[in-house]
Order: sequence, then structure tokens, then C-alpha cells
Amino acid sequence: MLAALLLLVAGGTAEPARDARRETPRIPIVLFDLVCEAPPPDEAPDANWLTRSLTEALIEALKARGYDPMRFNPESPSIIRAVDRERILTLEDTAHPEREASARKIAAAYGARYVLFPKLMELTLDLPGAQARLRLGLRVIPDIGATREVTGDGMAQLKPEKRAKKLAERILAQAGQAAAEELVQSLSAMASGGPGSATAPREAETYYAQAMQSLKENRLELVIPLLERATLLDPQNAKYAVALGESYQQKGQMANALMEFRRAVTIEPGNIRHRVRVAKILLERKLEREALSELRRAVTLAPEDEEARAALLEAYQRSGMVEEALEEARRMVQARPKDAGLRVTLGDLLARQGAGDDAIREYQEAVTLDPESPVPHERLAALYRKRDQHAEALKELLLAQRTPAGADDAARYRVIAHALDEEAQVLLAEAAKTAEAARSGTLIREEAYTAVKTLVARADALAAEMSQLKAPGAVKDSHHRRTFAYSLLAQCLFAYQGFYESGRATEGTNAEALRAQAGRELERARETLGTP
Repeated sequence: MLAALLLLVAGGTAEPARDARRETPRIPIVLFDLVCEAPPPDEAPDANWLTRSLTEALIEALKARGYDPMRFNPESPSIIRAVDRERILTLEDTAHPEREASARKIAAAYGARYVLFPKLMELTLDLPGAQARLRLGLRVIPDIGATREVTGDGMAQLKPEKRAKKLAERILAQAGQAAAEELVQSLSAMASGGPGSATAPREAETYYAQAMQSLKENRLELVIPLLERATLLDPQNAKYAVALGESYQQKGQMANALMEFRRAVTIEPGNIRHRVRVAKILLERKLEREALSELRRAVTLAPEDEEARAALLEAYQRSGMVEEALEEARRMVQARPKDAGLRVTLGDLLARQGAGDDAIREYQEAVTLDPESPVPHERLAALYRKRDQHAEALKELLLAQRTPAGADDAARYRVIAHALDEEAQVLLAEAAKTAEAARSGTLIREEAYTAVKTLVARADALAAEMSQLKAPGAVKDSHHRRTFAYSLLAQCLFAYQGFYESGRATEGTNAEALRAQAGRELERARETLGTP
């Protein structure tokens, strides 16, 4: 247990009012120390502050509802008397007050109706979003009757200030106050038979139906309040928790959504969908370790669940656990060998591990399984480029563009065009290098002719690739400039070839002019293309 609660003894000894109006008798209760089931998040204040803040909120909420909270103190005169003289309690009772029999003896010693054991069950703090959500639980042991447990959820969202001091404390204090008020409201309702009555689930379902109808009608401002009411009336219904969590998620209130999905897990621990929802939010918030823990439990419960396995694979990848991701991807491919997407993922992981040949085989298998997808072709092109296999890379890029998904994609055109432009730039640079070597005498004319003849063949292949490239409307201007630049490039190289064959100076001058013009046009085409 954490820091002790403040002792608050009220009522009891006060003199009654002198007139006929008498105060409603307050309900005496014994309140034990608040317990945190998990340490606070890193951004939150320390546990002592949190305990003190939640304690104060709980005491105020109890007082507001007509309770007289008294802290259990084993050294108080009444307890010592109950142990020593009245023999109501034993030392074992004070050592283990959580036992129902002992708690009822403690209630008798204090003359109290209930003994309450509060605990902080969950806490989520999103400091950048200035929001928090927490849940308080209360184990209620009455002096007569069955032990019950009630909970209260609280949330707070503030507008962050530029230089806000103690923002976390302010948010958590408000969330704690809201949770304490709801918790005590549930306690009062339990005592009066309110939300615990047989009509509560039916009323909750009515609110849920109204929320779903409001969602269909796009009246989003009503959905969350209706679902919150349904959840309050029937807190053990996982359907309401999931719907409320999804609504919070759509509003961007991820701390609230996470708490609701976790509540659904608590209600239905065997439901894999709930655990996957929790893990996905954790991944979005870059809490990979927590997500991995949740997903490992999920796949333990349902080893063949595809969604859980896919989420686990994603968590491994985000965490940089390549070996684990690779093992998981191989297991998934073995279970679903005809899944092209899995083949691509496995190829990506193999490529990261340096197993290029194995990666190529996986990508090629993905092409066979899904010939209409451009993705495997693009992966192959990227891998070929890393291996300096530019012709193979260009071929795959063009195949990607010919797929239904790639035909009218301007972004995909830009990727292909950039690759083609790099080849064109190389040819221009080689032509200039050869010309300089011929002028300096490093190469004789025959050697220069042979070198340029090879460049001409490469330019012809480049022009052929270019002729097969389709330009979406958004890049038409760049495409026309590129076509002209490649034509000038082919003319330039052919002129160099003629110059080295004949030795005529005029052909050399013409080749130099064509090279300069081709370079300018290619640069203009690249400028109008934009980022791939």
C-alpha cells in the first residue's frame, strides 16, 4: 500500500441543530489506503503525489454523497479497545483486513456500514494532447450482505498553454476528481439498488441503440455521451466499451480509447479482437514493448488468428526486431503460401538481412501470385538498383506501371522517370569523359569510337524504354521535355560516333553543341517532374 489516507472523522460528535431541522444522518464508512496496481506513467507525478491527490478527491466525493469516511488506524483507541477489551478483533484481523470476515469485524468496531478498499486500476496520460483517463476501483464489504466491487472512470482534457506549469498534475487532478465522483455515484447506486437493478441493462441497451442510430445519421456529437451513459449503466458489457473506444478513437482521444479497449479486455479476456485493438493504439503511440506484450498474449490464446499475427509482425518490425520479424513472416508464409502481400513482407525482411537472392525469389513469387499489383515489381527494381543492375531495374519499373494500379499513377511515373533520367545523365557524362580523353590523347580515335558505339546502343535502349512509358496528365509537360531531351541525347552520341569515325572537326563541334543542349533539356525535364 502507498501513503496512508488522511484521517477524516466527521459528524458523530457534533451537537444536533437547536431548531427542528435536523441534518440527515451521515453514513459512517471505513476507508483503507489507496493501492496502485501499476506504477504511474513516466510523465506523471510520483506515486505519493498521485495517491494524495486521488485520496483527497475520493474523500470529497464521499462527503458530498453523505458519507462519513474514517481511515482505518490499527493504533487508534477504538481498535485497541476492540482488540484488548471488547475482543471484537484479533491481531490477525488487523494484519489481514482485506478478508471479508475481518473487514466486517472492523466495520463493527467502528460502527460503520461499509469497509472500502480503493485502488487505482488504470491510468493513461497523453501529455502532448493534454488529456488523461484513469479508473478507480472500490471493493465494498458491507457489515451485512454480499461483497461488491464498483468502478469509476474519469477523464480530463485541457488546452495546453505555452508555458503551462505542472500540466500533468492539473490534468490528473481533474481526471481523478471525475473518477472519484463516478465511483461514489456507483457506490450510492449499489446501496440503493439503482444501476445494479434489473432494469439497468435494458436502459443501457436503449442508450446504445440511440448511439448507433445517431452514428448512422452522422450526429456525432451525441454518440459519445449516449455510449458513456450505456457504459455507466452496464459497465460489464464489452460491446459498449468497444463502441465507446472506437468513438473516442475517431475523435482523436487516444488515451480514452485505450482505456475503453483495455476495459473490454478485462471483461472478455479471451476475445482476441480487443487485445489487437489495444496493441494497435499502443503502436500508434510508439509503445512497442507494451504492444508486443499484448500481442504475444493474443497469439498464445489464438495461434492461428491472422489479424493478431499480422499485428505482431508489424510490432516486431517497428521495434527493429528483424530476426523475430523474419521468423514470424516465415511462419505466416508457411501457413498462407498464396498470400502475395506476405511474400513481399518476407522479401523486405530478407533484403534487410542481406539475403538478396532469397528476397528476389519472394518478390518474383508475389508477382506470380498477384500479377496486377505493382508493389513486387517496385521492390525488385529497388533491389536491382542496389546491385547496379539498372537494365533489370528499369524493366521492373515499367512492368509496375503497366499494372492496373500503376497505369495512371503520377507518383509511380516520377519514380520511373527519375531512374531513366539517371541513366541519361550517366550517358551524357560518359560522352563528355570520352571526348576529353580523345582531346588529351589518352584515347585514340578507334578506342573513342568503340566506347561511344556502346553508349549509342545504351541510348537506343533508353529511348525504347521511354517510348513505352505512359505519362499521366499531371506530368505531361515533363514527359514532353524528357522525350525531346532523350532525342537530343541520341543525336549527340550518334554525332560523336560519326566524328570519331571521320575525324571531321565540324562533326565534333556539332556533337558538343548537341550534348550541351541535351543536358539543358534534361535538367528542365527534371525540374518540372517534382519529387518522386
